[in-house]
Amino acid sequence: MNRAKYWLAAALALSLSSLSAAQTFFGTTAGAPIWNRPTEGAPPISLSGVGTEVPYQATLVSVSANGSYTFNMNSTTGWDSYAFLYADPFNAASPLANVLIGDDNNGSPSNEQFTINLTTGIQYVFVGTGYGNADFGAYRLDVTSQAGTATFAPVPEPASMTALAVGGLALLRRRRATK
Repeated sequence: MNRAKYWLAAALALSLSSLSAAQTFFGTTAGAPIWNRPTEGAPPISLSGVGTEVPYQATLVSVSANGSYTFNMNSTTGWDSYAFLYADPFNAASPLANVLIGDDNNGSPSNEQFTINLTTGIQYVFVGTGYGNADFGAYRLDVTSQAGTATFAPVPEPASMTALAVGGLALLRRRRATK
């Protein structure tokens, strides 16, 4: 009898471990920098003629295992949202470079969703934005997968990256001077 309970518990644990739990990120495009967003597609191949100065927020994404991941973005205040995923680096001045997928209105104007295969060790950038120039606000991003989990991090600001580069050059210079 104890063996049957053990096997039942083991089977239950395995089945529960295969359920996908959502990793959630809360963001906002209010007061964010602007860009000319691409149109939807996998990958998008053209820029929007409507969303030419749309606020956006870029967020780094990494995954714990290779596999299929579903991104579901919901505008929490009802504005018309749009979602993109890039392979890093992301450059708002070149919005078609490294873009993997973009979605608009997967069922409603405030819900974007796409599923894509991702690889560990590759940094991705999720970009939440609006349909038109006046579309911005708070949003919720849920990422689910049977394969693994997603983690989020802020994209370093260009000024921070410059400071890091200058500091690195100073360290190299100092190291060379001591040799």
